[in-house]
Amino acid sequence: MRRTGIRRSAGILPLTAYSIWVKLLYGYSESVLGHIDLASLSYNDLQTVAADILSISVAVDNGFMAKIDGYETLTSNK
Repeated sequence: MRRTGIRRSAGILPLTAYSIWVKLLYGYSESVLGHIDLASLSYNDLQTVAADILSISVAVDNGFMAKIDGYETLTSNK
């Protein structure tokens, strides 16, 4: 295992865009029990069944993320 200089606790990802996205997906999958299988999730699935989290502003409005100043401008889903 290559050392990156970041000390990590077991099972906890460092705060990055990726870790936030993973946390958001798990939170969403738990809220729609049986509706989303993260093991086989594709981008097409996200576009059709996960409209509640396609952008940061929508995810915040739907209660999946905490509000921060300017969140309403974060509307890109690409």
